[in-house]
Amino acid sequence: MAELSQAAAARPSIPKVLGRPGVAKTFALSLIARLPATAIGSLVALKVADGHSWTAAGAIDAVIAVSLAIAGPFWARQLDRLGASRVLAGMSAVNGVVLAGMAMLHPETSLLVFAVLAVFTGASEPMHGGAMRELWDRLLHTDEERHVGYALETASLEALFAFSTAVFVGVIAATFGVDAGLVAAGAVGGVVGVWFALLPALRDWHPTDDESKGRAELIGALRNPRARTMALLSLTFGLHLGPIELGLPALGDDLGSLHGAGIMLAVWGLGSMFAGLILTRIPPAPDPARRLLFLQLWLSAWSLALLLATDVPIAAPLLFVAGAAVAPLFTTLNGSFGRIAPDEAVAELYAISLSGILVGAMAGAPLAGILVDHVSPQAGLATAAVGPLFGIVLVLLRRHDFDPVAPADAIAPTG
Repeated sequence: MAELSQAAAARPSIPKVLGRPGVAKTFALSLIARLPATAIGSLVALKVADGHSWTAAGAIDAVIAVSLAIAGPFWARQLDRLGASRVLAGMSAVNGVVLAGMAMLHPETSLLVFAVLAVFTGASEPMHGGAMRELWDRLLHTDEERHVGYALETASLEALFAFSTAVFVGVIAATFGVDAGLVAAGAVGGVVGVWFALLPALRDWHPTDDESKGRAELIGALRNPRARTMALLSLTFGLHLGPIELGLPALGDDLGSLHGAGIMLAVWGLGSMFAGLILTRIPPAPDPARRLLFLQLWLSAWSLALLLATDVPIAAPLLFVAGAAVAPLFTTLNGSFGRIAPDEAVAELYAISLSGILVGAMAGAPLAGILVDHVSPQAGLATAAVGPLFGIVLVLLRRHDFDPVAPADAIAPTG
């Protein structure tokens, strides 16, 4: 019993991790800089749907996603080649201007014009997540501390998602219009993004020959079957997220309440946040595949339950329970990177994973939009069950890819 008590006392806590030099301020600003990003898809979808249809809104959101999926790994490599501070500051400023431009468009503007701005919106979204993922490894020094950091970040992002959608969609867009929401998102992301980029931890991130060479060819990492498994699993996760992020604004619109849409998105994020905070007190999974199977089964079952979401009071508890699997799933996937890749390849693998999520969301959002237009918002939401089902099959077929590997078999940085 005494040994168990000593082990529990020795386990890193959130205050201990945040107390490491430079961690608290860097982490806090990285979260605030990402605040608008979680609401952009919903804001753009609402604007396009106002002048066209939810199918068109899903297509424009898909353009943003595929643009980010293509540009993301490229910009992730530039963090090391050019220096993180320079890259993130420039992208933050450009993204703020692009969102202001999106706000200036009339809802009935040609979809081609929306698509062009959507390309720039996705391509200029700052890689704060990829940067923070590598900063955890630079600022913390043990696997146990990093696990707490990963789980804390995922839970915090869900709280951020809840707050972001409640503010930008449920308050600003609902009160002053969608255009005001887009302008506010661009202003916050631009100003705080530049501030984050100028922090010491980012300024000290200097290019190195090895890391620059390591990011030279993205396809190099994908030659490894374990990396391909991670990318495909991330894609199935995106297939779940896309229908949720489009379907909930559509349901709120159908009910005549953007405030309701903001509440539902916030409750979904809060469910994920609470589960993520609980996960910070649980050690890393010794068998990640088993945990992934359970979480994906949970996601699929509760996504199907959203067929019953006929109003906000019914939808809210269903979304809270469904969202409880999101942060743990992403944390488990995130933690698997360190098991199969050396430190210098983790950021690239993270970027590949993010691209997979975005491609999945790109495919899932238009499918949900079609069902919203021709069946019901609830039917569109229920398509969120499809991705986790594919994920279950993938993990069962490639379960050995989640086992720890010897250094000789790890995913090497490309070059």
